[in-house]
Amino acid sequence: MTRFGKTLALESSGDLEVNELNTIRWVRGHEAVVQDLKVTLATIQGEDPFDPEHGLDMFAATGTSEPRLKLEVVQALDRDDRVKKVDEVVIDRDDSRRASVQVTVTLVDDSQHTFEVTQ
Repeated sequence: MTRFGKTLALESSGDLEVNELNTIRWVRGHEAVVQDLKVTLATIQGEDPFDPEHGLDMFAATGTSEPRLKLEVVQALDRDDRVKKVDEVVIDRDDSRRASVQVTVTLVDDSQHTFEVTQ
């Protein structure tokens, strides 16, 4: 079995998740990978000084065609060595410049996961 590690749980806002006792929660395995992939898509490429390739190339993705946005999402997720393949990217844009992206990925252990990110 492939180990996917653990990370601190995040709220949808990106803040650390804490309970009523101000205790943080860890996420492990597939849940940790999916959370990391969401963070990847919410990170502007170049924003991380220790890994400048990490994240979504917002300059290429913003205001572009749907096929180009899908390509940018796939390229960002393919950089994660835990992702075997990106199976599907569904984009829902509203009238503003915001988009909701639903992604289905297959991880290296052949498990399939679907998640959504809104930017």
